[in-house]
Amino acid sequence: MTVGFSANGNYNSGEVNSNNLGNSYNGQSQSTGTFNTVADNSPHRENNSINLNYRHKLDTAGKELAIDLDYANFTSEEIQNNLTNYFDVNGAQAKSPYQLRGNLNGSLSIKSFRVDYQQQIRAIKTKLEMGVKSSWVKSDNDVQFYDLSNGGNVLDANKSNHFIYDENINAAYLNASRSFKKLSVQLGLRAENTNADGFQLTDQSRFDRNYTQLFPSAYVGYKFTENSDLGISLSRRINRPSYRQLNPFKVFLDPLTYSTGNPYLKPELTNSFELTHTYQQKYITKLGYSKTTDNILTVLSPDAQPNSVIQTNRNLAEFDYFNFSFGFPITLGKWLNSTNNALVYYGLYSGNLVNTDLKNSRVAFNFSSNNILKISPTVTGEVIGNYQSRNYYGPLDIKGNWGLTVGLQKQLLAKKASLKLSVSDVFYTTKIDAYTILTGYGEQFYQSRDSRVATLSFSYRFGKSQVSSSKRAGAADEEKRRAG
Repeated sequence: MTVGFSANGNYNSGEVNSNNLGNSYNGQSQSTGTFNTVADNSPHRENNSINLNYRHKLDTAGKELAIDLDYANFTSEEIQNNLTNYFDVNGAQAKSPYQLRGNLNGSLSIKSFRVDYQQQIRAIKTKLEMGVKSSWVKSDNDVQFYDLSNGGNVLDANKSNHFIYDENINAAYLNASRSFKKLSVQLGLRAENTNADGFQLTDQSRFDRNYTQLFPSAYVGYKFTENSDLGISLSRRINRPSYRQLNPFKVFLDPLTYSTGNPYLKPELTNSFELTHTYQQKYITKLGYSKTTDNILTVLSPDAQPNSVIQTNRNLAEFDYFNFSFGFPITLGKWLNSTNNALVYYGLYSGNLVNTDLKNSRVAFNFSSNNILKISPTVTGEVIGNYQSRNYYGPLDIKGNWGLTVGLQKQLLAKKASLKLSVSDVFYTTKIDAYTILTGYGEQFYQSRDSRVATLSFSYRFGKSQVSSSKRAGAADEEKRRAG
């Protein structure tokens, strides 16, 4: 019997600054001037979590019981200060500056428990696994924006919001697996009951969602020889939006552009098939197909307010994804170990999005390579490359890009310590250049981040070189992942 306890805490506070320049046009697409928005945001984040767990082997025949109890709490505070100056075509001030101040406060609590049981049924040589899980989540987010222009302090009701979200998910699962001489079979079924309630205090709007869904899965594997085996898997799974995606917090880039969550976002459901062949335990070929309904996409589109743009997550009716990949290692003597993966895929986005009948598809290609070079017994080099061809992301047509990361590591002090220097995106090429066209709206999208970063790190290993780990997924891991 084992009783365990773990606790984690994280504190994050800083400053985020941005400078955005925009152009104004009249109805004849003629420039009427420019505007410049300087933003100074001060986010503060805290999260704390605790886990209690119990493990007990009931006998020597494989019966085992496990229980997990989890609690996590996330809090956030953020002050946003935005100052916009307007200029005419000659660069002179066109009108009084617009000053907007935001006060964002949020809290998220997660409670969860899980019970797992497994045993071997010797009569039919089958392993049986079953369990239940329940989670309770409460999110409370209050957003207030004030117009400070001309020395005022006026609450902007159109930008402010107060959203409360409650969610309860109850699940039960049953898995069975058996191995024959060359054949292995796994079957599973998971049932989930979801109860969600959202309430926006500002306009008194509310939604309730209560539903139960089944998620079956199956896997069949066959070993042809010692060097060749084949696997076929079928599954249905759910991907729920993160609590941040549901949260109607607003982040303003300029007076005409802002991003926000969507409290009415639905989970996406995916039915998938995959065929996998493995040769010599290292050459892996995969062929797959999946169909996703209510596909979650991040979309830039016109807002209900005139001449403004909103970035938010929306559901698209369907996404069909066909893929073929080949993973292969390359070894040259003792000085090079290379892990490579080539992926060819076809994605079809279809449905109605922002009053636009969408049917975008394209064959695309991705290649990644991770290479370790042994320069001497204590010095190794690392070269990581990636290429992504032109592809679609919903209504967004994205041009191809590539990136290269290099590193050098030196082992010190009888290999107990190491010093590593790495530079990511050496040629500064992982920029996003894309455009989107919707009914009555089009936008060119260009994004460049500080992706070229040099990092120098030092590590030292205390104690034994091999330490056993008892780390196990807690009952609230999925909910904490959605907390972002």
